[in-house]
Amino acid sequence: MDTLVITIASIPFVAVLLSNATLALFTFIAILPLDTIAIGDVGGIPKLIGIVATVAFIVTWAIRKKPIRWDRSLSIYLLFLFIGLFSFFWSSNPDSTIQAFSTYLLAFMIPFLILNICEDRHAIDIMMIALAVAGMITVCSGLIDLVQVLGTREGVAGIIKNPNTYATWCVISLPGLYWLWVKWKKWWGRLLLITAFAGSLLSILYSLSRGGYISLLAFGLLIVLLSRMRFKTLVLVALVGLLVFWFWPAEETVRFESFLSGHELRIELIWPIGIEAFLNSPIVGYGLGTNNWVLGRIYGGYNGRDISAHSAPLAIAIELGILGLIPYLLFIVFILFQSFRLLKYLRVAQSELYSLQIVMIAAFIAFLFSWVKGGGMEYSKILFLLSGLMLVINRIGAEEVVQTLPQIGAVSQLRL
Repeated sequence: MDTLVITIASIPFVAVLLSNATLALFTFIAILPLDTIAIGDVGGIPKLIGIVATVAFIVTWAIRKKPIRWDRSLSIYLLFLFIGLFSFFWSSNPDSTIQAFSTYLLAFMIPFLILNICEDRHAIDIMMIALAVAGMITVCSGLIDLVQVLGTREGVAGIIKNPNTYATWCVISLPGLYWLWVKWKKWWGRLLLITAFAGSLLSILYSLSRGGYISLLAFGLLIVLLSRMRFKTLVLVALVGLLVFWFWPAEETVRFESFLSGHELRIELIWPIGIEAFLNSPIVGYGLGTNNWVLGRIYGGYNGRDISAHSAPLAIAIELGILGLIPYLLFIVFILFQSFRLLKYLRVAQSELYSLQIVMIAAFIAFLFSWVKGGGMEYSKILFLLSGLMLVINRIGAEEVVQTLPQIGAVSQLRL
C-alpha cells in the first residue's frame, strides 16, 4: 500500500523531470548521496532518477535531433566494458560478472549524460550547484551523526553509512561549494557557505577515515601547487591545517601509527593475497565483478568470509588482469591529461573557468587516493560523476579558449 501511494504521489514529479533533462540531471547529482536509501529491490533513489534523466535525454534528443557529443575517453571506457562482458566466458562466477557489467554500464551513462545535456556555461553553473547541494546534504547528515558518535570510537558516516565514503563525498563536493562562493555574493549566502565548509572539515576529522584525511591533504596541496596566488592560498591552507590540528581526534593518531607500522588488515592480509591472485592470472583475470568471490572462496578470505580487495585498481587487476586494467586506467589518465592540457590555455585566456578547473582537478586527484585504498571504489559513482563534470568543463572551456584566442585553436588543435 505504501509503495502504491509513493508511486502515485511521484507521478507529477517524474513527469516534470521527464520534460526537462537538465532538471532531471541536476536532481540526480544533488541526491546522489542518498544512494544508500533503497526502495524495495529496485535500488537507491538516485538510480531511479538517473533512469528518468536518461529517458528525458532520449526524448529530447529524438525531438530536437541534436548530434551526440562524444569523447575519446568514453571510447576507452567502452573498450573496458567490452572486455568485462567478454570475460563472462572465462569467469569464475558468471552471475557476478553479469551483475557487475550492468553496474558499469549504468555508471557509463553518468559522464555520457553530463557531456550531452550540459550545453553551455550556464549548465556548468547548474551542475556545480547540484554538487554543492549534494555536499550540503552529506554534511548536514554528518553533523547530525557527529552528535551521536562524540565520545565513542565510531566515525561519522552520515547518510552515506560508510565513514570512508562519507569523507570522500565531503572532499569532492568542495568544488561545488567553491563555485557557489564565486557566484553567491550576498552576506547570508557567504555565511551559509562558511558554515558548510567548516562543517565539512569538522565531520571529515571525526569520520576517523585515514583515506579522507589523505584526500583532504592532497586537495589542499594541489590547490596550492596549481593556483596562481600561491602565497595567499598557502596562507589559507596553513590556517585550515592549524584548525584541523586543533580538532584532531586523539584516537586517530593511534590508528595512523598502527597503519604506518604495517599492523593493519589490508596491509597484512588483503593486499598480499590480492596481489597473489592477480599474479596467478595476470593477463585476463578471473572475470568482471569476481574479486570478492575469488579472495573469499579461492584464497580463504578473512575468517572464511568473502573480502573486498580494498583497492579499485587491484580489484580490476584481479578481475580482468592487465587486459582490462589498462583501459580502465587509461580512461582516468586521459581525462586528467585533457584537463591539465586545457588548464594552461584557460589561464592565458583569463577564463573564469580557470579557477574551477583547478579545484576540479584537485578534487579528482584527491578522490583517487581513496579510490586506490578503498573497498568497493571500483564501482563508485563518484569516479563517473567527476569524470563527466571534467569532460564538460574541458569541452566548454576549449570552446571559450578558441573564441577568445583563435590562434591557440589553430596551433594546438584543441578538441571541442
